[in-house]
Amino acid sequence: GPGDVLVVDVYGYAENTMQLTVSSEGNVRIPNVGPVMVNGLTIEAVQTKIKKQLSSIYSSISSGNTQVSVTIGNIKSINVYITGNVTRPGTYTLSSLSTVYNALYACSGPTSSGSLRNIKVMRRNKEIASVDLYTFLTSGNLSNNISLQDQDAIYLPPHHIPASTPRPIPTPPPSPTHHPPP
Repeated sequence: GPGDVLVVDVYGYAENTMQLTVSSEGNVRIPNVGPVMVNGLTIEAVQTKIKKQLSSIYSSISSGNTQVSVTIGNIKSINVYITGNVTRPGTYTLSSLSTVYNALYACSGPTSSGSLRNIKVMRRNKEIASVDLYTFLTSGNLSNNISLQDQDAIYLPPHHIPASTPRPIPTPPPSPTHHPPP
């Protein structure tokens, strides 16, 4: 994310080490190449993208005689607000690589009255996602584990218990007619 520093190490026939800071637009500027968009990508995807861009100025990358390694040199911290039905609500300072699930772990998760579904992620006062933690817990599906940004807010609503269908109150069976003895 913005403010993070990537260390790009070129080694083999060509040698170079670059420290590139991610801009607020999500780009890094590589000398003699230009800007490369890295926002929202995994470190593996960033390495592939930067390696491809650097092969335009280092021909030995294509032949395999020069390698490119990309690591994270400095990770910026972000503040995330967690409210609602959570064990420890408050403001949390997390790594800029953090996701919703990381934040929920940091606050010790929902209370017994907190919902595992319909968790709201707010960014600049707008809802950007509704996360279903139950799906992750039951199937391991990470598809809605979105990356967080500085000043995001997470709200856990109360657990919704559906209203039961009204049923008639059972009445006791009629008692046998009591006749006093003659």
